[in-house]
Amino acid sequence: MDRIEELENLLERYKTFNDTKKNLLSKIINRLLNESFLMLERNEDKDDYYNALDLLNEINSYLSLIDYSVVYDKNINIIYIKNTENKNRIHLNKFDTVLLLIFRLLYFKNSKKASLSNLVSTSFIELKEEVKKTNIYKEEKTTNEYLESLRNLRRLKLISFTRNNDFNDESYIFIYPSILYIAKMENIEELNNLLKKYVLGDQNEEVSEN
Repeated sequence: MDRIEELENLLERYKTFNDTKKNLLSKIINRLLNESFLMLERNEDKDDYYNALDLLNEINSYLSLIDYSVVYDKNINIIYIKNTENKNRIHLNKFDTVLLLIFRLLYFKNSKKASLSNLVSTSFIELKEEVKKTNIYKEEKTTNEYLESLRNLRRLKLISFTRNNDFNDESYIFIYPSILYIAKMENIEELNNLLKKYVLGDQNEEVSEN
């Protein structure tokens, strides 16, 4: 089906929507374009996640016109969009990328444990210990440096944590399943090998998803 046919079919379906459904469609499309992911595990996403399931065909038809496709993974309860032309890639600095890979490593290890949730948690002290083990940095990063990178990854909906006055080594960080689509490594060895490459250099790095 070409884009003109796609648009015509979408328009015919759209004409049958009431105002509430039209507003929902607009809201969800804008959220996906701004945030990339909707996850059942996030309370802030839950309502729009279920609404998006009912509108997947319409969302996909609209976004296909601008070279995006919608992916629904029912195994981990996530809806996300990706650019079919490999544009709009995420650029992360080195420390952000190192933390991203460590979170992916922790997700790989801990998601093997029996759980009713797709969330994986780690403590701040465990994260710092994992960074030390890489031997990438001669000097330990400050808490503020960690928090800056953690906020960047939280903004991308890859992790969640509560920043308050008593954020400390025992504070927990939650890793979302969306990390599976940003760092697509298949095994621990691949992750470890990639981390070793960061021992040299201090360049910005590019991540392979939107």
